[in-house]
Amino acid sequence: MQDLGVQMIHDVSPLNAHIAALPEVEQQAALVLVFGLIRMNDYVSNFAAAVALLEFSDIQAERLKTGGLKEQPDSEISPVIATLTSWRGLAARDAAMTLFHFRETLEGVRSHLDDVPTAKPHVDVPKLRLADKLFRSKSPHFEEIRHATAHLAELTESFDQLKTNLANGTFVYGRVLGKRYEVTINGHHYSFEVSKEVLNTLIQVTNMTYDSFPVWREHLPKLTAKT
Repeated sequence: MQDLGVQMIHDVSPLNAHIAALPEVEQQAALVLVFGLIRMNDYVSNFAAAVALLEFSDIQAERLKTGGLKEQPDSEISPVIATLTSWRGLAARDAAMTLFHFRETLEGVRSHLDDVPTAKPHVDVPKLRLADKLFRSKSPHFEEIRHATAHLAELTESFDQLKTNLANGTFVYGRVLGKRYEVTINGHHYSFEVSKEVLNTLIQVTNMTYDSFPVWREHLPKLTAKT
């Protein structure tokens, strides 16, 4: 079972002195920057939870197949299987949204650097750029997958809309096969894995991002999600 990171309220008070030392005009932007960094850890935990839910659902389904409810009639087993299948879809959809929010938060961190010009010289900007490059190399279609997930009904609300989005004559309604989640939008199929491998990438990206702020690093969250 996936080792979940536990979300908790992170104490930012140790960073108060650093923020207070900045010009007053930069302090609010610095706070937004700090909260963005903290939220990255939260999204890693969210993705870990999605991986765990998918894994748990698969384990329970396998137990049923191998006789976990051997003496139970099909009328009692079928609803359980249906619930486990729904949980798999729920985990995949939440993971898709989490990838998008993670990347948007990382982009917010990068863009807010210009609002704290006093602190920016102490940030390893090239490393921050590499963190973003790593994420994009592993999850190149995070935006398309998010939009297809969030706007599924709109993509199929009319025949014209459906025709616009069909890919090779087919449309995938958020299908989960194994660990892979697949959607269709704008004439293309896109997919990603709700897996420990992707989770590991998020952990790497977050650590690289945190390491880009050496002055603040020791006061940022310790990543609790593990692969």
